[in-house]
Amino acid sequence: MNKLLSIILFTYLLFITGCSSYSITKYFDKDEFFLNSFQYTKKADIVENNEVLAIFTATYLNKVDDKYDDKYENFIVSVYVANNKKAGVPIITLDKQSYSKDEIKEKISYKENYIKIQEIKKGSKMIESIPLKNPWAKYYLIKFEKNKEIENPLLSYKFTEKQKAEISF
Repeated sequence: MNKLLSIILFTYLLFITGCSSYSITKYFDKDEFFLNSFQYTKKADIVENNEVLAIFTATYLNKVDDKYDDKYENFIVSVYVANNKKAGVPIITLDKQSYSKDEIKEKISYKENYIKIQEIKKGSKMIESIPLKNPWAKYYLIKFEKNKEIENPLLSYKFTEKQKAEISF
């Protein structure tokens, strides 16, 4: 009898605890742009002697929202340089992730500089709508010419002559 009562009580408790009014979606009460940008926001650090010198993040807008899928490759990038070092306009390039043997042999390069860079003001709705935020970083909207040869772009941030961070999409 005790076994039967235990089984009935266990089954009853299982059903009671399984029927919760809480939903996981309550934690994602954000706009559509924010939710879509999770997949296309990435971060890279420049580290020297176990110390972070710079943090580089990028959100690939063409994949996040249709309004940015125009004739340009559009990115929101943030650059944070540690230890209050002055950082001017960042040197960011777009390239192809990997080249074929023929492209390497013929020394073909798709690396290009941005055609437009615009600093985004702090507190902007655009900054508030991306998942990775750094209050000390500078944010930029960057546009590159679209190139059909570049399917998976590689963004590079040049910190110094020898140090750079790369983010691939």
